[in-house]
Amino acid sequence: MNTKSRNNFSFAAMKHGLLEFVVLKSINAESMFADELLKFLEKTEFSCPKGTLYPLLRKLCKKELITQHLDEADIGPPRKYYFMTKAGITRLKELESYWKLLAVTIEQINSEQIASDRSHLHPTE
Repeated sequence: MNTKSRNNFSFAAMKHGLLEFVVLKSINAESMFADELLKFLEKTEFSCPKGTLYPLLRKLCKKELITQHLDEADIGPPRKYYFMTKAGITRLKELESYWKLLAVTIEQINSEQIASDRSHLHPTE
């Protein structure tokens, strides 16, 4: 396995775990239909296949975090546009707040802090 494959593999779980957050944040910025969302995500670190996005969109609809509206297209079949609900906006705010907490926590972790914490656990005699 080459380095790039290892790196992609090692971050896959993290990216998958953050996908709900990214999808909610994207839909909150602008309502869109699934193919638009897929194309947008392709330009980011959160590119994913339809087989990942569509079940997530259904789950978010079932949880009433987003809603869908069928809109006639000029060409082709009608499209399902996804919109945020009040519950979705609340969930997004919770995720943003938690993300900030995680970022601060990770930033605060450093070798000096670990050494200090260890010294309290194993005081020298």
